[in-house]
Amino acid sequence: MTRAHRRRASTSTPARLALLALSAVVLTGCTAGPGDGPGASSTTGPTASGACSNGDSKTTTNPFVVTPAQLCEIDGSTWTVSAFTLVVNTPEWNSTTPECDEARKTAFYAGWEPAAAAIQTLDLVESAESQDLVGSVGISVIEGPDAAAAVSALDAEVAACGPGTSQQLALEQGEWRGVRGPTSQGVDDNRWSWWVAADGRWAFVQAYAATDATDADVSALESAVANLLDAQEDLLTS
Repeated sequence: MTRAHRRRASTSTPARLALLALSAVVLTGCTAGPGDGPGASSTTGPTASGACSNGDSKTTTNPFVVTPAQLCEIDGSTWTVSAFTLVVNTPEWNSTTPECDEARKTAFYAGWEPAAAAIQTLDLVESAESQDLVGSVGISVIEGPDAAAAVSALDAEVAACGPGTSQQLALEQGEWRGVRGPTSQGVDDNRWSWWVAADGRWAFVQAYAATDATDADVSALESAVANLLDAQEDLLTS
């Protein structure tokens, strides 16, 4: 059995504030085509795979969510629209202060809950032929006048709950901010969570490696996610 079929179980409990998301669409390969949404590239980058131009064109259902085809054109990575749903899990915080508790509640309703409701899942696989899973990413793009407030609530949670009291590592890439560490699912459920706001929209990205991922796999996932964040931010403002 390949790693594509051996996934980390992602269940959550209400007490831990973990969230269930909506079903994603069917599995596909790294393809490109004219229907891939705003910002789709028509040129192949220097490291892009020739497979990017082959096969049926499948895409994410939200035109402001980056597609496997767009990502393949950037770096040749093989992303697929997953047949599974990423379950959004909130960070595990060690802080028990009233300020942290209040910030968590605000961030849950303003940020984590709407992000879970809009999640779309992509899988990074080693190749289109093997379909061996490297990791999975959930992406949400939400439009509305409260975009900046949602991101501010998530930032406030990190500020109130994180410094010196948890295993969370603060993250920054360009305008993206986030955390990396264990989640409410358990200490072995280590995830990267990112968020950014722009032009009346905000985006959320959460990623985790396959259960049997090697160090090389994790490094490949980190590199691919960094490119995904850049592409998603460009698409967010297009």
